[in-house]
This record gives sequence, C-alpha cells and structure tokens, in this order.
Amino acid sequence: MPTPPSQAEQWLRDAQAAVARQEPAFALEKYLQFFEHALEENPALSAVRLSFCLSGWADLGKNYPPAQLKLEQYCEQSLQKFMATGIASDFHDYLAICRHIEKSDAALDTFCRIHESHPALAASVHDLIWEQLVQAEKWLICASYLDDYQKKYELALDVYLGSMRIAQKHPDTGDEFITISLQRFADHIRHLISALEHTGRQQQADNICGSANQAIITHQIALDSFTCAGRKPQ
Repeated sequence: MPTPPSQAEQWLRDAQAAVARQEPAFALEKYLQFFEHALEENPALSAVRLSFCLSGWADLGKNYPPAQLKLEQYCEQSLQKFMATGIASDFHDYLAICRHIEKSDAALDTFCRIHESHPALAASVHDLIWEQLVQAEKWLICASYLDDYQKKYELALDVYLGSMRIAQKHPDTGDEFITISLQRFADHIRHLISALEHTGRQQQADNICGSANQAIITHQIALDSFTCAGRKPQ
C-alpha cells in the first residue's frame, strides 16, 4: 500500500485541490499552514516550501488579491526578521518570495544596501545571492566574498558529487535530477571563474579551471573543459 501523506504534505495537496475547485480562500489557508509549519514536522521539506508551495501561492495571488497581499507581507516580514536577528533562513525566505513575485531585482538592490550598511550581516548570507551578484556583474561586491574562493569551489563539487550519490542510490530520481545537478555545478564553477577574472584574480581563476577540469576527468563528469582568459582548455 502507498504511504499516506504526512500532515504537511496533505496541507499542500489540499491547497492544490482547493485551487482546482476554485476555492481560493481555503487554498490560501492551506498554503499558509504549509509555509508556516511544514518545517516543524519535517525539515527536509525546506526545498518544497520555497519552491512548490511559493509557486502555487504566487499563482493563486495572480487571480486572488488577498493571496498576493499576504505573500508581499511575508516578504517584508522575512526581511525585517533577518535584519533584526541575522538568521540566514529568514533572508532565504525573503529571496525566494521575491523571486516568485518577480522582485528579484529589488532583492539584489536590498542586498547591495545591506552590504554597504551592515557588511558582516551581508557576508553571512552572500552565498544565497552569489549567482545573482555575478549575473548582475556586481564585481566590486563580489570581490569582498572571494577570499574563500577555494571553499566555494569545493562546496560546488561536494554538492554535485553528493547529488550523484543520491541518484545512484535512488534511481527513481530520474534523468532530470541528474541534468539539473550537472547544470548547477557547471554554473557555479563558471560564475566563480568569471568573478575571479573580473576582480583581477586571474591566477586564482586559472587554479579553479585546473581543479575543475581535473575533477571532470577524475569523476567522469559529463562536461566540456572549463576555460579561462589566461588558460587554454586541456
């Protein structure tokens, strides 16, 4: 027999079913329950909370203004809580909500202001917005967070290898999981190389190129060689 859903999982299913039945008030109630309490039941639901839950909630808000208003309130509250407590998960909530309500640019601007006014606080969560900083070419800010460039590389590789171990242990994760994990690893390495090159750290960028290309060989990673401005592909 299939395993029955947990209470938190049932909240999410109830929300989705309520949307299908065109019962937006009940759907909002269930999305709120999941967002507020799912982690109390199972911390492993963190990714679901910031993806499927927020995605469904944001879609609901497009046609049901109270849901949109509530989501915007939670966005502001998450930022206020982070500024007051320094708890990284609150900033993670803020970024995720901004992404789902199409305010990622505003979130980047907010981080840049925090970087100037509260540098230690910004440093504690910069990894959560690192990709966006690189894509926006905020090189001066990126430079502040490159002293641990080797650690960034090692973390990206560890996350990828860990994902592959999960895929081997649980084949039902599917090819999409493997493809996404591979793309994330490639993006992380390319962003790191780009940030190093644009902040005058060419030798360090070359080092990362070399390490990443060796990892491709050692771990048989299905990627082409990484290249740097000062290094030819091997």
